[in-house]
Amino acid sequence: MWHFLTPCIRERKTDLREIFDVKKDELTVEKGVGVHTVETGGGGGGVLETQAVAICSNEPGVLDEINGDGGFPVGGRWLEGKEWKLFYTVRGDEGPGEVVVLLHGLVGYSFVWERFTDWLLEQPHKKRLQIVSIDFLGRGRSHPAAHQANPRPHNLAFHVDQVKAVLEDIGLIEKLTTPLPPPGVRRHVEAPPKLTLVGASLGGSVAVGFAAAYPGLVSRLMLISPLGAPGCLPAYVSQLGSLPFSSTLLSLYTAFKGSLTSQLLPEASQEHLELQDLNTAFLPSLLSTLLHFPLEDMLHHFKAVGAMPHIKTLLLWGQEDMTNPYHLSSTVHSLLGKRCSFMPLQAGHAIPLTNPEKAVAGLITLLTEPKDDLF
Repeated sequence: MWHFLTPCIRERKTDLREIFDVKKDELTVEKGVGVHTVETGGGGGGVLETQAVAICSNEPGVLDEINGDGGFPVGGRWLEGKEWKLFYTVRGDEGPGEVVVLLHGLVGYSFVWERFTDWLLEQPHKKRLQIVSIDFLGRGRSHPAAHQANPRPHNLAFHVDQVKAVLEDIGLIEKLTTPLPPPGVRRHVEAPPKLTLVGASLGGSVAVGFAAAYPGLVSRLMLISPLGAPGCLPAYVSQLGSLPFSSTLLSLYTAFKGSLTSQLLPEASQEHLELQDLNTAFLPSLLSTLLHFPLEDMLHHFKAVGAMPHIKTLLLWGQEDMTNPYHLSSTVHSLLGKRCSFMPLQAGHAIPLTNPEKAVAGLITLLTEPKDDLF
C-alpha cells in the first residue's frame, strides 16, 4: 500500500518525508483521501494548513466519480493492465492513414493537446489522420492498477512501455509489424503507415526513447523542447535526495498551475487542474520521474535516432523558454543529424498550449513534404 502525497488544499512547506510518517489513525477520510490538519508557526499561534495524504494511491475513487458518464474527453478510452489503468484518446480517422501519437510533458497531461488536436483536424490537407493522446501514469486520469503495491521506477523504459501498451491496445503494433506478401504474390495488403510521434518536453524525450527502442515502427518525430540535454532543469532537481522534496515538487507544480491560470487557459484551467489534484498518484509519479528518468542524459538517444536515415525529425523550440533553455537547442539539433529540421518560435515552454497553430503548421509540413525533402 502506498502512502502518497497529493497537492494540498493550501500551499505547504512541510517536508515530504515528514508526511510519509503520518499515521493512518491521524487522518480523517474524505472520498478516499486522508485529510491531515497540522499547525505551523509554533507557539500555539500557527496557521492551520490542510494536507491531503492518500491512504492508498491505487484506489481511484475520486477520479472514478468525476469520470462517470459524460466525464471523458472526446474519444476517451481505458487500458487496464497489471501495472496501470491508463487513459488515452483516439480522434480523427481510424481507417488507413497517418497515425500521430501525442505525448505530454512532465507536469501536464493529455489536455495540453486539445487545442492542438482541434486545430489539426480543422486544417485542409489530404492526410487521413488518427490522433492518439496518452495520459502517462499518475497524470490526468491514469493511475496504478488496483493492488499494485510496488510500481516500477518511472524511468525512460517505463514511459516507453506505456506508449507501446496503448498502441497494442488499439491494435496498431500488430498492424505495423504484419509483413507484406513477398514480391510476386498477388494479394492486396495495404502497407500500414508508420508512426509519427509528437512529444513536448518530457514527452519529446519519451518519443526519442521509443524511436530508439522500436525504430522500425517510427517514420517521423516532432520534438517540442525535449528534455535530455545537460542543464535543461534547475540545479535543485538533481539534488532531490538531500533537499526537502515537497518544496521542489510544489515549485514545479505551482509554476505550471500559475501559467495556466494567468496566461493559457484562464477559463478552462480550473477544471483541468482539479482533475490533476485529485489524482493521488500525481506527486509520487512526478517524484519518481525526477529521480529515475534521464532528464539530462538523453544525448546518446538523440544521437542514435539522428543516425537512423529513415526517420525524419522536426525540432521546435521556444526562444523564450525558461524551463528548457533555448541555447540547448543547438546541441540537440546537431545530435539529431541532417534529417532534422529546426523551427524556432517566439514562445516559452508550453508551445502546444500557447502556439498550437504554429505547431500544427510544422506538423502538417512534416507529414506532407516528400519523404526525402528537408524543410
